[in-house]
Amino acid sequence: YRAGIRTDLENQNQEQADQQARNTAWTQVVEGSEIKEYPESLVKQGEDTYQDQVESYAQMFGMEVEDYIEQLGMSQEEYDAQKEEYGKSITAARLVLQAIVKAEGYTVDDEDYKNRLAEYVEQQQTTEEEFLEQYGEDVVEEQIMMDRVLDLIMENAVVTEKQETEESTDAANTDTDAAAEDTQAEE
Repeated sequence: YRAGIRTDLENQNQEQADQQARNTAWTQVVEGSEIKEYPESLVKQGEDTYQDQVESYAQMFGMEVEDYIEQLGMSQEEYDAQKEEYGKSITAARLVLQAIVKAEGYTVDDEDYKNRLAEYVEQQQTTEEEFLEQYGEDVVEEQIMMDRVLDLIMENAVVTEKQETEESTDAANTDTDAAAEDTQAEE
């Protein structure tokens, strides 16, 4: 029984470490990319997403957005700046994703895309049509392309592991050796 729980915890920690490495690699690729122009429509979409999230949190706490922002210790100007920064960061990520997808020649018609879509559909135990209708074709396409790009980045990344601190080990309270990973991705 204990061995089974230990194995489950080790697997969970490895999955978390792998996901963290992917996130770190992606962040480094985006931050290492030069964005010459931020299309206003994409920035606005990112800002709207940020606004929707804040409104959702405010509603969850039974507050007006202005009161919630104040509760966070931000002025309206600081909030607006943070919303704009979020919009730009989302835009940068989308532009980098699009550039890599184009450079690699990835399309929705290639075999890898179709296989990944079939995996998603199978995991959800639904039909492709229902799956695409539920999540939206654009969202599914972007997610599959992101998975493909992240796989490519990780295949070409140089990954180094850091020893975790005693404090984080205590916080995790597990017997596994989860490690924070720094990744340098090549473009």
